[in-house]
Amino acid sequence: MNDHDMIERCKQGDGEALGELYDEHREHLLILAIALLGCMDDAEDVLHDVCVNFVGRLRAFRLTGSLKGYLSICVANQARNHRKRTAYRVAVDLDEAKAMVSGKASPA
Repeated sequence: MNDHDMIERCKQGDGEALGELYDEHREHLLILAIALLGCMDDAEDVLHDVCVNFVGRLRAFRLTGSLKGYLSICVANQARNHRKRTAYRVAVDLDEAKAMVSGKASPA
């Protein structure tokens, strides 16, 4: 069965069709996310977010090309957004962090 037919089945509430679509595209999309992010945990988070967004917009979704291509673009965009959100997070071990000392007598 092709992607267009599977999407129509999903729109009609067929959870099995949705599972089949996920199983069919999961490996490719996860490999792409890992390549873009370099971290399995982050890649799985991105793939999860893409799938949730896809299901949430499924009723209005119209496939005009390749579903694999569409989902790949979604993963790439979500990975880019994920990197932007986490770019400023810095993990510091509190035991290794230096104490912050001010030369001023008051907190002001």
